[in-house]
This record gives sequence, C-alpha cells and structure tokens, in this order.
Amino acid sequence: MKRTIKLTVLTLALTFVSVAAFAQSATTTNAANNISATVVKNCLITNFALAFGNYDPTAAAATDASTTFDVRCTKGTVTSIQLDLGVNDGGTGVRKMTDGTDLLSYGLFTDAARTVAWTVAAPKAYTAASNAPVTQTIYGRVTAGQDVPVGSYFDTVQATINF
Repeated sequence: MKRTIKLTVLTLALTFVSVAAFAQSATTTNAANNISATVVKNCLITNFALAFGNYDPTAAAATDASTTFDVRCTKGTVTSIQLDLGVNDGGTGVRKMTDGTDLLSYGLFTDAARTVAWTVAAPKAYTAASNAPVTQTIYGRVTAGQDVPVGSYFDTVQATINF
C-alpha cells in the first residue's frame, strides 16, 4: 500500500512540474515582419534570319518566305514589337537588300496574307500572358518582276521591343 501511495505522489509531483513548465513556456510575443520584392518589367527578344532563297526576276509570282523569333516578357507586360526599314532603305521607306549598288526591294509583314506591313510606324502589339517564350512569325515577300542583275543580296533589320 505504501508503494501505491509513493507512486501516486510521484505521478502528481511530475504532473505539477510539467504544468508549471508549460505555463511558463506558453507566454509568447508576436511581431509582424514585412517581406517584400518588386517584380520588374523585362523583355527578351531573340535574333532571326530570313532567307528568301532563289529569286527569279522573270517569274510572274512573288517570292515569299517566313521566319520566327521568340519574345519573353514578364507576365502582364504590354509591348510593341518594331522592325526597322533596314540599313539599305535610303530614306525611301522601302526595305531593300543590296548587292553592292544594286537593290532588291522586299517587305516584312505581321500576317500570312502579307497585307499588314511590320515597321516602326506599324509595330505588332503583344501582351505577355506568362513569362514563357512566345514565338512570333515574320512573313516576307520579294515582289515579282524586279529588274535586278544576278547576285547575292543582303540587308540587316533591327528588331526592337518597347515595354
């Protein structure tokens, strides 16, 4: 019987110690801590090359080609993508490839029907739905019947994305 009483007294003593320790550790203080970040607008644009291949000035049909490039912007960024007139336009407002002094006119368009010119004055609008790369297509056309000599014609066009 003494043994049972001792065990009960020991159990009660441990319970009081545990309750006292819990009561002391249950006192807490809270502090609000501010965490912040600023998401910035940014866009990346890849280079592209457009090769028309062989052009036959005696053919009745235009020579068409297309190419793609990727645009990647911060989600929600509203942009406009411009293509300049190239280094050979000479202030005429017409894109031209050159082979020395000879010029071959061409156009760049936003649509497959090649009806909407893609220029600085007529940029292509783009709004980023996510920050994943989105492929843009450039449609090119060399009009038929240009009176040009044999040669390799070249131009450089600057693409700019404004955001």
